[in-house]
Amino acid sequence: VTQARSIVRYAKESLELSSTAWGRAPTSLELIILLLAQADVECQLPGGYVPEGEALYRAALSSLEDTDSGISGNVVSVLESHCLCGLSKIALTGVESVTTSKSADDYARECLDALAILSEDNTAADVTLFHWRGSNAFNSSVAFHICAARQLVAESMLRGSKQEDAYRFLEDAVRDAPFSYDAAFALGSFRLRMLLSQVSPSDKDRKMAQTQLLKAAKLNVKKADPFALLGLWYEVQNDGKRALGCHSKALILDPTHPVAGRGVLRMKSYKDIEHLCIAATSVTSPVNGWAWRAVGRGKAMGKGDDESAAICFQQALRCRDIQAHTNENLGFFFRDPTVRDRDGGGLGECGETWSDLAGCYRRLGKYSAALRAYTSADEVSSGGVPPDVLCAWAHVELELGLYDEAVAKFEAVIGGSESASLAVASYGHGTAMLALSRLHANEGKFGSALEHLQRGIKSVKSLVEAKGQPASLSSSACALKLLGDLYTFGSSLPASLFGEDEDCANDNLDCCHHDDNTVSKLSFASKGGEAYTKAWQTHKEREAKCDVSSDSSLLSAAALFDVGTSLLCQARILASSLGEGTGGGTKSSMLDMPSKCPGIRGRIDQCIEHFRKAIEMEETFAPAWCGLGSALCYKDTLLAQHCFCRALQIDKASPENWSNLGLVYADRGIVNASSEALDALTCVADTPFMWIGRALLLEDEGAKVDESSSLLVSEESSLSRASDAYRAALQVANHPVALLGLSLTARRLGLSQLMEEQNAMYSESAHLASKRESHLALSVHLHLTGPYNVGSTALDSIHRSEVARDRFANGDGTIGEETLDLPNVDDTAKLLEQLSLDCVEQDDSEELKSCNGGVAMATVLKQSNEAMGSVKSLAQTAASSSDVTATKEDASNGLASARLRARLHP
Repeated sequence: VTQARSIVRYAKESLELSSTAWGRAPTSLELIILLLAQADVECQLPGGYVPEGEALYRAALSSLEDTDSGISGNVVSVLESHCLCGLSKIALTGVESVTTSKSADDYARECLDALAILSEDNTAADVTLFHWRGSNAFNSSVAFHICAARQLVAESMLRGSKQEDAYRFLEDAVRDAPFSYDAAFALGSFRLRMLLSQVSPSDKDRKMAQTQLLKAAKLNVKKADPFALLGLWYEVQNDGKRALGCHSKALILDPTHPVAGRGVLRMKSYKDIEHLCIAATSVTSPVNGWAWRAVGRGKAMGKGDDESAAICFQQALRCRDIQAHTNENLGFFFRDPTVRDRDGGGLGECGETWSDLAGCYRRLGKYSAALRAYTSADEVSSGGVPPDVLCAWAHVELELGLYDEAVAKFEAVIGGSESASLAVASYGHGTAMLALSRLHANEGKFGSALEHLQRGIKSVKSLVEAKGQPASLSSSACALKLLGDLYTFGSSLPASLFGEDEDCANDNLDCCHHDDNTVSKLSFASKGGEAYTKAWQTHKEREAKCDVSSDSSLLSAAALFDVGTSLLCQARILASSLGEGTGGGTKSSMLDMPSKCPGIRGRIDQCIEHFRKAIEMEETFAPAWCGLGSALCYKDTLLAQHCFCRALQIDKASPENWSNLGLVYADRGIVNASSEALDALTCVADTPFMWIGRALLLEDEGAKVDESSSLLVSEESSLSRASDAYRAALQVANHPVALLGLSLTARRLGLSQLMEEQNAMYSESAHLASKRESHLALSVHLHLTGPYNVGSTALDSIHRSEVARDRFANGDGTIGEETLDLPNVDDTAKLLEQLSLDCVEQDDSEELKSCNGGVAMATVLKQSNEAMGSVKSLAQTAASSSDVTATKEDASNGLASARLRARLHP
């Protein structure tokens, strides 16, 4: 339609140029024909603006009614019939008119009345239109419009369920003109249409349709339409040889014939008729979309050339027989004649072409274009999108991150009737649920994340446990792998989400005593290991049943890696519940954890064994080396360092390898090597660990500064820069380590005493803002990890006591019940014992000197407990004492010591 508009615009500009440059004014006939050309472009071509075309047809009719136009009456009748035919077609499309309520039948009959005055022996009048100077051309135009008008009348009658009236109308036309090809063909096509619409047609109806089409073919042997419809008739009779002959004859007469081309495609493979399709595409025609589509499918499926196939599908969608087949005279015959449900649902030919184009875009990685193509396919579909197309559409949305939309489509397929796409939909639904769970977990919506995991597990379980569905071993392994991913991701969620699990009593978890939430979480994550193990066994069965392929060892190594990863996650669940990373004089490092719990020790040994087996199968599998290094961090950090280095030799683009190596170097005090690894990590990926590692190095740098020296400002600066690094890490992801680090370093503003004295107001505001930031970061950290880290729990007690004290000092007398409900830190004695605390009682001054920058956990707990006791006493006496100044001072003094330790030794 764009090209046609350009042609009409050039014609209009030529007429204007002839008037302005040469002084030749355009005639009335030229102006009317220009109007008709514009109207035909908008109404007859796909993509046109039909209301504008209707207005142009009416403007042309008004101009033809002008008696002073100087145009011959015969020409006026033909042009009026053209306008009326166009308005009739517009009415058939269902576009409502704002100027009249006439139907398509009314316009078509008016067209016939306008042509009735013209006789067959009428010669062309003295007109200025060159092509009509001969009588043959003029009479052909009259015959064409008469035939078109009769077909429009019959079509409108058929749509109005007036088959008998339409039949009589066409029979009368044949009776009036027995040697007219157009009348004979119109009646023959109508009889064939009725034949295809009947469930059990009679032999008489079949014979009448064949006879009329043969008569039309004899009247004009150069027309392809009768032969094409005869081919359909023979297809219905299951006479493939004659049907192919008739279709071939039609294609000889018209290489782009849409009915014959589709018939040949139904009866022969594309390879056999590829030359016919290519010949049809080489001809400029508005109805050769069938050939472009066939060539596109051949290139996409046969040759894998999606670029060329996409161009073919685009060209097919520009053709009328694809995009607007209902406006074609023979559009009814484009479908397979053997399919009785001709008005059934589905995408239709246009929708299928859009779907094929979307598939090409998807394979090319052009997901946005594929999404638009699938949307267009849905818009033109007549009865809903098929399940296979819905699944493909949903996978494109998964690639674009439109998880909710993808879930809706997968659930539509799962909730529908049984189909071959059910397994694909179940797997895709599980994948989408895992992606949504990760997204919600990053946003802190852990309850929603667990809910999506459970929904995904339900879908994948139904796929794994389905009976009677043929599935290959490779597809079963993929489903088990996804099921394991869903269960294993639960290890990253807080243990408080997992209530008491009734199945935990039957699980052999092989661990020491832990709280119920931890045991439930461990039970949930262990099911992922079971699924991974089944996937590995499936790969082994596949290797035993078929020839070993080049990727079989890699698949087995990946499955063993998954099993090892699940065991490592289970060990970390147990280690975190025992206060791993608490520090402060406790034996809670990674190296201490295996000796505290046999469950941790056993799982670490098993995962190391699985990682080693994976390396033996595929020595260059970098994730296995990285996993082995992560497991060896619980036993030997030096061996872990070597494993990470080997993983980097294999894959230098893995962010996990660089981050693990950098953190191991930082833990061992190799500052330069750690800094180089973190610098390399910044070039690979944007992860929070590059900032967390940098912050840890800055903390170590600040801790090495002697507090009694003049370098205190340098220490403050290092810790202030560390807090900035933690903030940068939190911009990437809400990582618990970054939250805890920010809470411990946020108050280190890097301000010297002189600066604080000179800018007292700014300093006070900065300290207040940093205090709030510290409180908030620790609160979110505890929400993510739970109360297992004794150090963060003690610091939280200090924060809450400090907040209560500040509120009371500001005149808030409603804090009594809140502070009385504060947890008593003395209740953590059992957990301290579990952490193997070296000393519980130390003198404050001696402790400060002996810890070398560290803080003994017992002292922190003791002082935080004293601080809470002071605040509770303050709350209890507030209501009964009008003078609480002394009590406030006691509370402030009680907080001072604990707050000082948390500030000086983050």
